Amino acid sequence: MQQKANTVSESTDGKSSEPTESASSESDDQSEGSVKDERIGTYMYLQESQQKELKKVYNQIKAEYEYEYDTEFEKNRQFYPLVVEYGIQSLDSLDVSEIQERLESFTDSADRGGYKRD
Repeated sequence: MQQKANTVSESTDGKSSEPTESASSESDDQSEGSVKDERIGTYMYLQESQQKELKKVYNQIKAEYEYEYDTEFEKNRQFYPLVVEYGIQSLDSLDVSEIQERLESFTDSADRGGYKRD
C-alpha cells in the first residue's frame, strides 16, 4: 500500500513555506518577526499516519498550553523545534542496534498502515 507524503517545503531562497495543509491556519508572525525570516526551512516527508499523529499531538499540546499560560503556542516557532530537539535526545541515548530495532518496528507498522509511538 502506497502512502501519500506530507511535506514542509523549502523555496529556492532557503526560506520555508507552510505545509500545504495548514498554510492559512497557522500564524507564525509575532512582534519579533516571522519565523520564516529567522529560521531555515527543512523538507520533511512523513507517512500519512505520522503526519496525522503529529497534528493530533500538536493540537492537544496547543490547547493545553494556551489554556494554562494564556499565550499562543506556535507550530513552527515552538512545536516543531521541540519535536526535533527531544527526538534527537531520544536517539542519542540509543545504540545502533536499538536504532535498527526501532526502524524495523517502524517499517513493520508502516507496512500495516499504522504508526506506533513508543
